Amino acid sequence: MVDGRQFSDNAAPGASNDLVPRRSAVVECGRPAKPRERELPISSERGTPMLQQVIGKGKYGSDLIVDLMQRYGIEYVALNPGSTFRGLHDSLVNYGANKPEIILCQHEKIAVQIAHGYAKALGKPMGAIAHDTVGLLHATNGIYYAYMDRAPIILMGATGPMDASRRRPNIDWIHTTVLTSDPIREYVKWDSQPFGTADVIDTFARAYRVATQQPQGPVYLCYDAAFQEDPLEGEWVLPDPEKTTAGTAFHADPAALDQLADWLIGSRQPVLIAGYMARYKPSFYVLVELAEALGAAVIDQRSRFNFPTDHPLNISGAAGKTLSEADVVVGLDVKDLFGAVNRVDMSARTTSSILQPNCKITEIAMRDVGISKWSHEYQQIQPVDMEVMPTRRRRCRRSSNASRRRWPPTRRLRRAPRSAPRRPPRSTPTPAHAGPKTRKRTGTPSHSRRLAWAARLPRRSRATTTS
Repeated sequence: MVDGRQFSDNAAPGASNDLVPRRSAVVECGRPAKPRERELPISSERGTPMLQQVIGKGKYGSDLIVDLMQRYGIEYVALNPGSTFRGLHDSLVNYGANKPEIILCQHEKIAVQIAHGYAKALGKPMGAIAHDTVGLLHATNGIYYAYMDRAPIILMGATGPMDASRRRPNIDWIHTTVLTSDPIREYVKWDSQPFGTADVIDTFARAYRVATQQPQGPVYLCYDAAFQEDPLEGEWVLPDPEKTTAGTAFHADPAALDQLADWLIGSRQPVLIAGYMARYKPSFYVLVELAEALGAAVIDQRSRFNFPTDHPLNISGAAGKTLSEADVVVGLDVKDLFGAVNRVDMSARTTSSILQPNCKITEIAMRDVGISKWSHEYQQIQPVDMEVMPTRRRRCRRSSNASRRRWPPTRRLRRAPRSAPRRPPRSTPTPAHAGPKTRKRTGTPSHSRRLAWAARLPRRSRATTTS
């Protein structure tokens, strides 16, 4: 790739227009491209380069977009190259020195899916770029699944110049749409097609904030091809990410948590169903703490890695039997609570409840906050005895603390010293695991047995997976 700016500036006077592309065009000839040196201000406190704070003279619209990505910590951007964002592609390589790092993909859906997996694993947004209308249509399936999975993605795209006088015949016209985001507006959290430098800065800051606020999801920004390739006029101050990102977490109603704690402590067979709660990593350990404090069975729906797979209280494989004996069920960020507590007759298309008639159900989630007006991905509504709506960062910890305050001292679990083994070595199995002849235990372990198991565990169980 050649830096189109240098190629245009160094072209011989009077050269043919066919040989002198406009700024940031991608050509196959010329000298190898070299990233332009950026003079970043130096921090006097730590002696390290600071991110660009002001952009202006000598920079282009696509340089501004790269600065915004760097400023908000976007480390990678997946793309399948296209002409409508050739300016942005040029700036990523020659102005940004491949920061964010480009991940080259052969299809826009793959680019979105890579960003989806990154967001799911790390809990923060990654960038993806889709070429105008046709590239966006390729990406639609990946965007829809990222939306259903509540994955924060900064999806960017472009359209042919909105100024018709600057369009090339045929190709720029068929790549230009009145509102590029129309095909995906029903399954992104927010979208915008900014016009002008101030709008580009404002919408990027807002898009990052919307994508990372709970419940999270993908956002889409569409940039005019001409804006990317035009020089900036004047100087523009870039936003401070610390002042424009997601705010503090919501807090649940303390009275509701106190009521829930009373139900859990007084229950004979509490069951916790975990869906998306471990999107915030500390929630993994908090759920272990809560389950061990209550001796509660845990059903992990694996929407995220919520609970250790080898933990004695993890009985996801016996969910039906466990729920049929439960007297208190708590859904923790479960998208389909109805499906979790009902059995389905696939041939007759009918459902019936697994739970006992007097079982109390509590849902702790924010499902209806981001409910879709188009897709029925919100699932069938499940009547509950109490619905609590905090964010995942607070709800499980507060429920655990409230339960501990009310747990009678004589019934609190006594933990073994940290040096004590979690379970007998596999080489000397206990009678319950001695083999087919002696293994008579089936179904769900009793409440007293689960309490005994939990009492032997350290404060934080080892996180393992089956894969």
